[in-house]
Amino acid sequence: MPDITYRSRKTEFRAEAPADGQPMLIEGYFIVFGQPYYVDDYCEEVIDRHAFDNAVMNDVRALIDHNARLVLGRRNEEVQTLEFEIDDTGVYGRIQINPDDTDAMSLRARVLRRDVDQASFGFIERRWEYEDLPD
Repeated sequence: MPDITYRSRKTEFRAEAPADGQPMLIEGYFIVFGQPYYVDDYCEEVIDRHAFDNAVMNDVRALIDHNARLVLGRRNEEVQTLEFEIDDTGVYGRIQINPDDTDAMSLRARVLRRDVDQASFGFIERRWEYEDLPD
């Protein structure tokens, strides 16, 4: 199994009170193109606008802390509790929160209070390029 790489950065998440009959959502940009993701003191990454052009995303999961047991939402052929769209800014996602899931409700409360303001994502690198900068 290939190594999975993780990156995170501050983003603008929203979790608002739903209108009657509408699902609770957490939404915002999970990935932002063209912005630095700091890997370490000596390295930063920038996700290219075309990084997902040929990506296979037939089973995507939104997780709490990359824990496969803590699934917030999922998108595949059978389940659509996670929606996402790719635009010029990045990957924008909407997660339908399950009100019967205490972990999901706790995370939603943290987003509402603005205690949680970062998203991270996992990926498998197929190709990468790097450039040594003077500083």
